[in-house]
Amino acid sequence: MDDITIAQQIIGNHYSNLKNTIYHNTSFIYTTSNEKMNLYQPYLQNKEKSLSIISSGDQILNLILSGCKQITGYDISRFTKYFLELKKAAIISLSREDFIHFFFDITHTNDDWYDEIYDQIRVNLEKEDREFWDSLINFYDWSEINQSTLFSSQTMSFTSILQNNDYLKEENYSKLKNMISKVNYEYYIEDIQILVSKLKNQYDFINLSSIMYYVSHYKDLLSKLPLKENGIALTYLYQVKEELMQAYPECQMIPFDKSYPKEGIMIYIKH
Repeated sequence: MDDITIAQQIIGNHYSNLKNTIYHNTSFIYTTSNEKMNLYQPYLQNKEKSLSIISSGDQILNLILSGCKQITGYDISRFTKYFLELKKAAIISLSREDFIHFFFDITHTNDDWYDEIYDQIRVNLEKEDREFWDSLINFYDWSEINQSTLFSSQTMSFTSILQNNDYLKEENYSKLKNMISKVNYEYYIEDIQILVSKLKNQYDFINLSSIMYYVSHYKDLLSKLPLKENGIALTYLYQVKEELMQAYPECQMIPFDKSYPKEGIMIYIKH
């Protein structure tokens, strides 16, 4: 089945995308990330060519803000690319306030308002992405779409969302509006463990997010990453543990500040 048919069947409860494994080809979309990306934003600076997980799209939006001009997005789920493109078009189309309410305000239940806002967004969507969202929004209310298993049930507070994402700061949101269309994008919908052997480009930055917790043989994956000399791969850590330091002596473990002493990142540098 094609992406539109499967998405419609998920929303209509005619197809279950809840499998034995969390992440697969029809996995749900995260509305936002629970990563404290603002605390690792400095590692995104001065990168020319980057490979990044798509997920909620927020990792890539923060990467665009950092000035990267060539971005390859990857994800195992076939739906995340459409959501990122919806966010990109929304940033071009909407005020910061409308963007935040459209994507993150679960208390906003006026579906007519969502329809009006979507009409503003869709003019800045490419044909394939416009057809995908048209096919859902023309048949379902946004509340039905957002509350279906097409999306994760994970919720985050406004405060956390705004704090975690530098692109949502007022001055940065305006800046990002002008940067989005100047970036070259390509997307791969595939398991990163399989994808690494197929990629022909080399990157100076790779964002692996928290996939360490969901794949086996992670050390082997790091060694196969298509990094340039001195390129870095970033792994998000929900806990910086002594065992990790011992298991990955070739990597730097960097805890966040005193406010978040347990969380941090792991940096792998190709030499």
